[in-house]
Order: sequence, then structure tokens, then C-alpha cells
Amino acid sequence: MSDWSHGYNVALGYTYGSYREMSPLWLNFATQLGGAEPPGARKFRYLELGCGQGFGLALLASLYPQGEFIGIDFNPEHIVHARGLSEAAGLKNVRFEEADFLTLAKAWPGEYGRFDYVALHGILSWVSASLRRAITDCINHCLRPGGLVYASYNTLPGWLPSLALQHFFSRHQASNGLAPVPAIKEGFAFMRQMQEANAGLFQTQPFLATRMEAAAKYDQAYLVQEYLHENWKCFWLSEVVDELSAAKLGFVGTATLPEIFLPGVLPEPMRNLVAQQADPIFRQEVIDACINQAFRRDLFQRGVQRPWALRHAEGIRQIKLRLTSRPPTDHPFAFTTSFGTINKASEEMWLLLNAMGEGPRTVGELHGLAPFAGQPIANLLQSIALLINADMLGLVNEGYDIKTVMRFNRAVAQAVTAGAPYGYLAAAQTGYAIQASLAGMLLLDALASNVPAQPSPLADALQKRLSALGRSVSNKEGHPLTEPEAIKTELLHTAEKFLAGILPTWKQLGVWA
Repeated sequence: MSDWSHGYNVALGYTYGSYREMSPLWLNFATQLGGAEPPGARKFRYLELGCGQGFGLALLASLYPQGEFIGIDFNPEHIVHARGLSEAAGLKNVRFEEADFLTLAKAWPGEYGRFDYVALHGILSWVSASLRRAITDCINHCLRPGGLVYASYNTLPGWLPSLALQHFFSRHQASNGLAPVPAIKEGFAFMRQMQEANAGLFQTQPFLATRMEAAAKYDQAYLVQEYLHENWKCFWLSEVVDELSAAKLGFVGTATLPEIFLPGVLPEPMRNLVAQQADPIFRQEVIDACINQAFRRDLFQRGVQRPWALRHAEGIRQIKLRLTSRPPTDHPFAFTTSFGTINKASEEMWLLLNAMGEGPRTVGELHGLAPFAGQPIANLLQSIALLINADMLGLVNEGYDIKTVMRFNRAVAQAVTAGAPYGYLAAAQTGYAIQASLAGMLLLDALASNVPAQPSPLADALQKRLSALGRSVSNKEGHPLTEPEAIKTELLHTAEKFLAGILPTWKQLGVWA
């Protein structure tokens, strides 16, 4: 490892992700559901410490022109990429700076200023204790009173089966002097040999084999980041709370919407156990033990603002929602969460979705509908949170500029056509990203290049772009096609599906106009 990396594995750049929980609109909503008052300023400043490739932050900047965004990362390769993307997208409200947390902790640059939001995605789990202290010092320097911190990190007890996996991966690399990608590949082979040898580790940790096979399907760059750092660590909530308290931060709650309603949806014995705990942080850790929590997305505030009850209730009632997708008529409304499946009555869910089909509605307006009018508003909020988490409802983002969003999405699609591994586009209406397939990206680039919105021209454009990337055309089973007629038929089907379903949805969500 190089000295400047502080034990962080920089052999491969980080992934090009975007996470909806990091969007200002989502953070504000989760904060309100957690019983606190979000920053609420129409014009705001947003900082990401450890911004990686900068893709997610640039995407947010395209969606919130009223915000000023700064991304800081110590890896110059990340910053070069981030600046290139933001320049290609014509973004004026985001900047990326190469800097070391240890240096910033000693002297926070006055030109960086102070912020309403500070985001930390995963970084706490991958850096040394000294760097975590430096991060806390940076937050202490730059977060405004009332400002929010979003911190996501690996959590116990859910990571217990993977502690051995991370240890043996990193030690196997170090002891054999392997490069990162071969180290991951050989690490899996080594662990499978241990499993086949019937090692006691696999007997005492029965979920290790399942976790190992799931990890084998992840992106190589992510696996290097997750398993090959010298200072890798997973936390109990109380440890993070204690570390961040030095920046005068108080725990608000989680940004994972279904978990806000715990322990209410847990089995009665678990609810009773949780109810016995007076300390809120320990109570949350008991919940984590009950659901075997593996990853937390937490919100902290510099001076937790607990509004008066009536003011808080009115703020909740004024939240605006919109329909983002309509499921099939036979949809079971069985919502998968980190703690199991929640089944909701189809009649109530369809009532909400049908009401939203008429246009954006506030929570207060929805609460006036039967059967919710006679119920506590918490029941309605739980249904709304589950629908948002399942991408059927979305929060209303009112401050966007569609031209800016389209310019960003066009830059992303053009980059994918050139070989970039991006998989997300900005959705103006909801204020965060949606996933997009390679074919969708290439077809969007074709449209942006003035190819007619018709199946045959788009199919030809798609074939040309796939060929340039050296990609074959496969059928729905994933088998590569070789016959020209079969390839043409498949490409036409893809173009027709895009025009009939995907593009209209993207226009509804403000991905394209």
C-alpha cells in the first residue's frame, strides 16, 4: 500500500453508483418520519466526504440546481473522473476537490465553507481509526447547526458470518503478494477449499457459505473495496454514535424507510424485548440483533430539532407524493425489507395508487381518504414508506430544471456508448436516480443523436453501438444470437419495448422530455 492511501486499497477505482437515500429530498423525508426537523432551506449546500468517482454527487447536482455540491476524495483518479463527468454534463453547481481528511481536519479551508448536508457512504467501514477521527473533526468544522449527516456503514450482527471472509481474503492477498483482482478470485477458491475440507468455521458459521456465494456475484471493484482494505471494520450503532458525538451530532434515525417503523412490525416477543429497553441507542441495537442487521443508513443532526407536535404533524401532512409506477392488477403487495416480508391489504394499496394516478397529492389529502381517515396517520405513513421503498410512489421534487437533467442524462448515455460502465440516470420528478440497462442507455443516446423514435431506425442504431462496444446480441434466456435474422428480430423487439414502455416511463419521471 502507498503511504498516501492510509491502508485504503487504491489499485482499482471505486464503483459508479448512485443511492437514492442520499438525495436531499429523501433525507428530509426520513428525518421528518424520525420525528425531527430537516434543514429545510430552499438553497442549500451539500458535501460528500469520500465521494469516490463522483457519479452520484454529479447526478444529485443535476437534479437540484438550487443546491451547491462539493465532493472531496483523496484519490486523484476519482477526482479526474468526477470533474470530467460534471464538465461533460455542463454542471455549474458542483465541484470536486482532491484532499486528505487528516489535512482538512487540522485546517478546514475557508473557501469550502459550511454545509446543510454531509454524506458519508460506506467510508467509515474502510478507513483507520485516525481517519475516522479526522472525518469527525471535518464535520465539526463544516456542518451548520441543524445540519444533517448521512452515514452508511457495515453493521453487526449481520456481518458476523463475513468477518472470516474478509480476514482470509485480505490475509491471503498479503501473504501471497497478489494483485487485487486475482486476490479476489483466488480468495474465493481458497474459501471453497476450506468449505470442502469441512472446516469447523463453516460448521459454526452456517450462513458463511450463503454469504460467500452471494458476494461472488458482486462487481469486482466493489469486492476489492469491501474486502481488501487494511483497516476494514464493521460497527455496532453505539460505536458510531460515540465517535460522531465529538462533532456534537445527535442520532435522528435511519434513512431506510421500512426500518423507521420498527419494532412495530416485529413478532410480539421481539417487540416486548425491545420495549423493555429505556436507552434509545441500546434499544436500536436490540432491534438490529432481532433482524440481524448488516447495513445501516443513519441520520445524525448537529442539534437535533424536535418540532412541537402540531408543527411536526402539519409538516408531515404537507409532504407531496407522486405515482412513479403502477404494478400489475394481481400484485400481492408483499414488500421485501431488510427484516422480512410485510404484507399489506391490496384494497388499501390500490386506493393509494389510484388516488395518486390523478396527480400529486399531499399526505394530508391522502389521510382524508377512507379507510385512512379513521386511522392514526402512522398507519398511512407506513404504507407510503413501503410504496416509496418499492419505487411505486415517489416524493415530489419541485425545483428541478429539465434541461439540466436531460443534459446530464445525455452525457451519461454518450459515455456508456463510449464504454463507460454507468447504470443510472437522473429522474427529475423524484429527485434521485433510476437504474438503466445497457440497451436503454444506448437507445437514449440514439434518440439524443436525432435517430427517429421508430423501431427500425432505433434497432439499427442499437446494433451499431453494440458492435462498436464488442457486445453480442442475446435472446431473453441470455444465449448469444448468431443468425442475422434472429439478431434483427431481437433488436426490433428491444426497440419496440423501449418505445412502448421504458421511454414513456422515463418521460413521466423526468428522465427525458
